[in-house]
Amino acid sequence: MNLFDELERLNGETLASAVLRLLILRSQPLRRAFLRLLDRSSPVGPITSTSHFSCYQEHTTDDPELGSGRIDLVLELDDSIIGVEAKLHGEFRVSQPEKYKREMSRLAKVLSEARRRKFRQFLSILAPESRRVEIEDRLTDNEIVVISWEDILSAFSESLERVDACTAFLLAEYRDFLSTRTSFLPELSRWLRHLRSSWEPNGTALQREFLRIIWDVLPNGGGRLSAGPTWVGYYFRPDDPGCQRGWIGFIPNTRFREPPSTNASLIVASGNGPISETAHFAEVDLVEPIWVDGRHVESWRVHLDESWSTPQRWHERLGPLFDLTLGR
Repeated sequence: MNLFDELERLNGETLASAVLRLLILRSQPLRRAFLRLLDRSSPVGPITSTSHFSCYQEHTTDDPELGSGRIDLVLELDDSIIGVEAKLHGEFRVSQPEKYKREMSRLAKVLSEARRRKFRQFLSILAPESRRVEIEDRLTDNEIVVISWEDILSAFSESLERVDACTAFLLAEYRDFLSTRTSFLPELSRWLRHLRSSWEPNGTALQREFLRIIWDVLPNGGGRLSAGPTWVGYYFRPDDPGCQRGWIGFIPNTRFREPPSTNASLIVASGNGPISETAHFAEVDLVEPIWVDGRHVESWRVHLDESWSTPQRWHERLGPLFDLTLGR
């Protein structure tokens, strides 16, 4: 197993789950620690891995009613199969996690027939401790459980003395990675002035980092950052490529017909407005309009302040626009 092959082109939640897989495959102490966490949370009784353990990532689902998707990790044990969905600050997409639970039931049935013994199944959602209550409140099924990233790191730390030096190094880096990803914009108050005061072609390094962080909490993102002489941002789009897309990013004040006092502004653009929450957005007239799917669309300047410091605020304020854009 080559580290770079495993992690190539991954980021955010996909990277978090891929490194978790790498750790539990290469280290038996860490695997046992993770399985103990799953066992303590198991809604289907004790789980064991005395004769069999496998873990594969990005298992594709294709439900005729709920659509396609990918489960981050699937663990096959002696007589149980467990789906693992990694969450940092991203919202659940349409039909998540219900379609994943259905897929786990289907896999358990297939394995039961193939192995000639009953397989049990459940789905585990890995999320920051700060999101546990929020996620548990929206779950209505006892076949879905929540385990925090903090609990995983704590369990791994207890096994640190029993892992090799390479794994210990990887685990230390993983801990640092998760500590930054499970907190959300902790330095927003310090960043605000710098985000608005400067512009350079393709955006400043801080603007690009800010967009990367908020993109993890917004639905249906494009594959990569879009940047040019007078813009830097992301397209958002639905699973159906035929639906209207939108854009969020920074542009310089030279693109405004009536330039604001700041040198750069955060803009949301969509053909499905308007945004009614005027306390947080202002419609703007641009000299160079934003193009989405080959046409000019309406744009709003985001009143960026300290009230945007939690994922919930981004979901609440941009949620209606995303719902319109994604055809919900």
